[in-house]
Amino acid sequence: MNYKNEATEILEEFASSYSEVDRNRLAKKLEDIAKVAQTPPPNAKYGELLRLVAENPSLPVVPMVYSEVVQDDGYAWWLGSFGGVSVDEYVIFKSSKYDDGKYYTKDDEDEIEEIIAEWVSEENPQMSESEIFAEAHRQAEALPWKKAILVYIGLPEVDDE
Repeated sequence: MNYKNEATEILEEFASSYSEVDRNRLAKKLEDIAKVAQTPPPNAKYGELLRLVAENPSLPVVPMVYSEVVQDDGYAWWLGSFGGVSVDEYVIFKSSKYDDGKYYTKDDEDEIEEIIAEWVSEENPQMSESEIFAEAHRQAEALPWKKAILVYIGLPEVDDE
């Protein structure tokens, strides 16, 4: 897209009644806006996050923090780095009554189905393997999946200066 040509067209169409000085001032402002619009963000990941937020304003933004970021409970805050970002569905799933729950995304649904299949087979030894996995799939799909913008936080990128 040629923003300079668009700026010129806008200027000619809407600013024809302005004085020459005002038209030049408007042209300069439009060129500045066009330069900013054509400049990619310094980190494309941030640009992708902004795009996804703009396209999905009703979705929550959920940080997914890599376990290596938090090494112990000695500090209140830990440094991480911005990783990938995507729109996905997630669920907190407890694999046992002793489990506090773990986050799973839709890509991990087969892992959840395997856990559920073990439960189903223990409770229903008469079921065939295909019936067990069909039931496990049904139960996994019925979990309270939440759609969100997931922001992955990884180990910090530290410059050695």
